[in-house]
Amino acid sequence: MNILFYTVANKRSRDIESQALAFASEGNRIFLLTQSPHSILHDFFQANGFTAQSRTPTPRWFPIHVMTEVWALIRYCRQNNIDIIHSHLDPCNLIAVLAQYFMRAKVVVTRHHADALVFEASPKAQRTSRLIYQGARHIVAVSENAKDYMVNVEKINPEKIQVIPLSFNFQLYTLPEPESVFRIRHDYPAQLLLICVGRLSPLKRMDQVIDLTHQLFRQGIDVKLLLLGQGPEEEKLKHQANALGMKDRIVFIGFTHNVLDYLAASDIYVHLSVTEASCTTVKEAALTRTPVIVCRGVGDFNSYVHHGENGVLVSREESVAQAAEYLLQHWQDKPHWKNMGENLFTTVTQHFNISHALPLYDQLHLKIKG
Repeated sequence: MNILFYTVANKRSRDIESQALAFASEGNRIFLLTQSPHSILHDFFQANGFTAQSRTPTPRWFPIHVMTEVWALIRYCRQNNIDIIHSHLDPCNLIAVLAQYFMRAKVVVTRHHADALVFEASPKAQRTSRLIYQGARHIVAVSENAKDYMVNVEKINPEKIQVIPLSFNFQLYTLPEPESVFRIRHDYPAQLLLICVGRLSPLKRMDQVIDLTHQLFRQGIDVKLLLLGQGPEEEKLKHQANALGMKDRIVFIGFTHNVLDYLAASDIYVHLSVTEASCTTVKEAALTRTPVIVCRGVGDFNSYVHHGENGVLVSREESVAQAAEYLLQHWQDKPHWKNMGENLFTTVTQHFNISHALPLYDQLHLKIKG
């Protein structure tokens, strides 16, 4: 089969890269088309002998933009005899769903979010999201949480949704060099180095992680927090850190490509987001054997994070208080945290390995091709 990956991604996308290699291993021809300039993702596809092309849409009145991209996708699929399109992220999912009525290629849209888009998006974006998933014929949800939200809140037909965990070829990751880890620890010296990675937006609750760090500091712990990411809350969070007298202990790293280096250098990854579908960075923390603190009942955490065994689960409502209590009791117990990190590594690399997801994709492909 000829399989096209269609996305707006302009950076590394380990899940797409993993799927592409897995599908190619079965003899399929792989294509990439993006609504973004040439990027490292295109380089990956081309380096592995796949066809990769980028389109940078010209800003137009929205209906004209949509129809232009729909016909561009149809034309590309006809020219390359595409059998199946795997579309990722809503700007591309919209185009693919509209195009499916005018071509023989079958469209699979992947739902990467649970409810975050609904809460943070404009009414127009919310209407567009409903249009996409109600109109889609085949949907992959990356977690049960994402499927439940679509079925129970957005009233999407459950029969057209298949849950396939967000999975990876972990050999694609390059683990940090000891020198890089040492440099980061040298640059940010502390007895307890916390880290949080993600978009600086309200739903990610970075402010809660700052509050947690402040509470630990007030209890006499030499603690620092590394915040990796960018977003609309950045100035507000910096003001919060300054107001708490924590300017030198809350470090805003911004966007970086070497996330694994920072994860490996840190003692604990604290992720108090209230909404996820399947969090990639927690799985990346597992690769570096960095223990995690996450919220119970968010995304797919309950399916693989087991309290006290391979991570710490706290409630959404009392996340700061419960995380602070656990850390105050255990932060100096290095064998305890090391054991949790090792256990998380084992769980994640087994449960989210692309080799387990591939048979599910094979079944889906057979189903939609008839």
